[in-house]
Amino acid sequence: MMKEFMLLIRNETESKTDLSPQQHLEFVKTCEVYIEAMIKNGNLIGAQPLVREGKMISGTPGAFNEGPYTENNEIIVGYTTFWQTTWMRL
Repeated sequence: MMKEFMLLIRNETESKTDLSPQQHLEFVKTCEVYIEAMIKNGNLIGAQPLVREGKMISGTPGAFNEGPYTENNEIIVGYTTFWQTTWMRL
C-alpha cells in the first residue's frame, strides 16, 4: 500500500540572498534533479513554492502574534507531496 506524505521545505528567511548568480543556478538545478527523479519514479504528487509575502499569525482576536518561526528566522518556502512505495532517500 502506498502512503502519501507532505514534506515542508523551510529556509532561513534570507539564506539564498548571498548566493552568486552561478551558485543560485546550481541550487535550482539540484532542486530540478530531485523533482525529476521523483517524477521518473512515479512518486511525485505535487511540488509548489510558496509566496514569501505575508505573515503567520496565531492567538485570539485582539492579541495576535507572528509566528511560530520568527524566533529562529525560518520560513516555509514550499512543499512537496509524494507517494512512498518503498523506502526512499530524501
